[in-house]
Amino acid sequence: MSIVRWDPFQEVAELQRAVNRLFDDRLRHDSAYTQTFPVGIYETADEVVVQAELPGVSKEDVNVQVQGSQLTIRARRQHRAPEGATWLRQESTDGEFLRTFNLGLPIRPDGIVAEYENGVLSVHLPKADEVKPRQIAIR
Repeated sequence: MSIVRWDPFQEVAELQRAVNRLFDDRLRHDSAYTQTFPVGIYETADEVVVQAELPGVSKEDVNVQVQGSQLTIRARRQHRAPEGATWLRQESTDGEFLRTFNLGLPIRPDGIVAEYENGVLSVHLPKADEVKPRQIAIR
């Protein structure tokens, strides 16, 4: 028989991890807009492009809004099991997703284009003329 030294701090740390998991799970399922989605944002000379990965979200459940230089993407995902079926395991969560981005530069609202293909939303935001680089002729 071996003697194992009791470490009360280890038990307190384990209890803390369990409580954190409990609250993380509770907040994840109860609070609106707790979910997020990955994005990629890049800039060219003429535009800023935001690409958002929204797997399992239909095009009708995506809302894109621009106000000033702020872009807001809202989406809703709901998984439905076929009639008579019961989920045995469901790892991707349902609910509403919300992200807001401050682009930090003026854009032309009349030229904004949003495309949705294969679960990826691409929002093309053309820069306003005053922030585009200009070539200056030298005399």
